[in-house]
Amino acid sequence: MKKLLKLTMSLIMVTSLVGCGASKSSSAAENVMSTDHVSIDGVYVNNGYENDDGYKLLYLFYTYTPSTNDQVDSKDTKIKFGDGNEYTSEHLSGTCDYVPNYYYSSYLEDVLSGNEFKIVETFKINPNDLEDESVTVTLSSTEFSDDESEIYFKVSNIQQMDSVEEIAELADPDGYKEETSKRETADDATVSKVRKQMVGYYWSFYVNSTSYEIEFISNSDYELRTSINTSYGKWTVCNGYIKLDNDLTVLYAPYTFENGELSITFTDAYDVKG
Repeated sequence: MKKLLKLTMSLIMVTSLVGCGASKSSSAAENVMSTDHVSIDGVYVNNGYENDDGYKLLYLFYTYTPSTNDQVDSKDTKIKFGDGNEYTSEHLSGTCDYVPNYYYSSYLEDVLSGNEFKIVETFKINPNDLEDESVTVTLSSTEFSDDESEIYFKVSNIQQMDSVEEIAELADPDGYKEETSKRETADDATVSKVRKQMVGYYWSFYVNSTSYEIEFISNSDYELRTSINTSYGKWTVCNGYIKLDNDLTVLYAPYTFENGELSITFTDAYDVKG
C-alpha cells in the first residue's frame, strides 16, 4: 500500500534548513501536513476508548492521490512519537462506523491514478505519549516509495475527543449525519413492511471462515446458529439497518428494498475484517 510517507523529522534538520536560508516559517517547518500525493485531513484521539492495557485509540484521516494505479487498506502504517514509542495501525471492527466517506478495511481496495481516495487508520497508543505537545510525530509505511517529500507534525495537532461520534462529526460531518439517521428507529410503515418479509424466515451466509444461519422468530427476537454454538438476541428495524443486539454486541446489517423485495447484507455486520 503505497499510501503514506517517508517521514523523518528532527530539530537538527529544521535548524539546518533555517540556517541555509530556507523560506519556511518556524510553524511551517514544525508541521508539514501534505505532499503531492497525501494530505492529512485530521488526527484525533478517542479518550472514551480504553483497552485492558489502558491504551487510547488514535484516528488518522487522510486523502491519498496516487500517481499510478494502486491498492490501499487501513493497516500497517507506523506512527512514532519523538524518539520513543512507535505503533502500527490495525483494523478494529466497529470503530469507524460513522465515517462512511473514509475507507476503513483490512481488505485491499483499488485506487486509480489521479483519483482522490479518503482513508482512515486507527492506532492503539499509550496516552502518556500525548502529554508533551512539543514532541514530533512521524508516520511511515514500508510500501511507500514514490514520494520523497516529508510529512510531520507536533503532538499539539492531535485533537482529543470524548467519543468516536465526536470525532466522526468533525472528520466526516455529512457521513456522520447520514449514518446517525440510518441508525434511528424506522417509522411504523417501514417496520411493518420489513417484518412481513423477515419474521418466520432465515438467512444463511458465510464470512471469516464461519457459516451462519440467522432466523427471525418473532417481531423482536432472532436466533443465530453457527457450527460452534447457538445464540439469541433482539432485533430492531432502523431507517437503513437491521439492528442486532445479543447483550454482548450490537451489530447493524444494512438493508434495501429492490422492486419491493427486501435485501439484507448480513456479511457486512458480521465481517470483522471489512
